[in-house]
Amino acid sequence: MTSAVTGIILAIITWLVLTLYDCHKKAREDGSATTLDLFKKELFSKRAIIDLAIIIIVLILASVLGLILLSLLVFYIFILKGKINWRK
Repeated sequence: MTSAVTGIILAIITWLVLTLYDCHKKAREDGSATTLDLFKKELFSKRAIIDLAIIIIVLILASVLGLILLSLLVFYIFILKGKINWRK
């Protein structure tokens, strides 16, 4: 669960930084609006919220899949070492 929460927090921070960078780049090219004005418009747009939701869902699924694969790896290591005897 903590890996999912950490993933969500890192996804939000990354999304904010990339959005700010994109707005800075657009403000430099256009010259008519400031970076913060573009950032405020972009941050609360429908497309940006949908993008953030998709990123969060994918990261949660990736962390759950990683935990499942890690637990299966530990289980199979015990089987390969012969610690679990299926013939009892």
